[in-house]
Formats: sequence, C-alpha cells, structure tokens
Amino acid sequence: MSDCFEDLESILDANWVSEDGLDLVGAIGALTAHVILPSVQIDEIIFDQQLPQGADEAKWKQIKQEVCKALEEELYGETAFELPFELTDEVEDSDMQAFCCAFMEVVFANQSVWFERDDERVSELMLPIEVGSSLFTEEEDFARFNDDGELLWSTIQDMSEGLTDLYLIFNSGDKS
Repeated sequence: MSDCFEDLESILDANWVSEDGLDLVGAIGALTAHVILPSVQIDEIIFDQQLPQGADEAKWKQIKQEVCKALEEELYGETAFELPFELTDEVEDSDMQAFCCAFMEVVFANQSVWFERDDERVSELMLPIEVGSSLFTEEEDFARFNDDGELLWSTIQDMSEGLTDLYLIFNSGDKS
C-alpha cells in the first residue's frame, strides 16, 4: 500500500470522523467511482457528513488528491486495476461488499450522469459491482446470482476490467 493510502487510513481513523463514515476499503470504492466520474461532493459520502470542525481541511484535500491521482494512474495503467480486497463468493460483510456499496453510493448520488453516455454498456460494466454490493439481491434479475455460485464468481471476476473500462468510457478523451 502506498503512502497516500496509509495517509487516507489515518484520516479515516481521526477522532472527528463520524462512526458512520466509510472504512478504508469503502473510501477507496467511493474515490474510485469519483475518479471515474467526478459528479458529486465526495466528502459527505466518505465521512457521512461535511468536514466537521476539527478536521484538517488542507491535509484532507492533499490526501484526497494524491489518492485520486494514484487510482487514476491505476485505472489508466497498462495492467489490470488492482482491487483493494480479495475477490470472494462470500459477499456479506466482506471488503468487496464495502468497496462495491461505497462505489454504488457515489453512482446513486448522481445516477443520471452515469447512464447518459452509454446506458447499455455502463450497465453491463457495473454488473459485477452491483452483484458485489448485495444491494440488489431482492430484485428478480439478481436472484440468479444468489442461487448460482459459479455465475456469481464468474461475474465478480470481471470487476477489475469493468472498472478500467468504465474509466475509459468517461475519460478516454482526457488522455493523449
């Protein structure tokens, strides 16, 4: 783990952070979504509040910028995006679920922007994240993942590649 992720972890452990704020893996999930499509105020999602009194705003901005830069380099890199957790077919209470739920929280905060460019392709690429979040288990279309471990496993294995492809959909014109 690079220094910026260790700094992120220390910020998340600060005494001013709400107990309802995200853990490290969740924060990385939210920041990954933010890097892919920066369309919402990310601080409130990460901390479950605006930066409160006592927060070192300048330090937080610096750490957030460094983490986002590292994630962007990872998403645009030559190799597959390295997930901050081990893939597992045991979704409940896993780091994978924390990452995916936080990612989806950013998507839900401005859903129309996420799906306005290429609704069908974005939906397809988000499927592993949606499955990994367990937020949709009650929906009929997602029931088959609960009943078929092989389908669940083959779907979540596409998560890393899907994140990179999502990044490229929204940012391909930004790089040379």
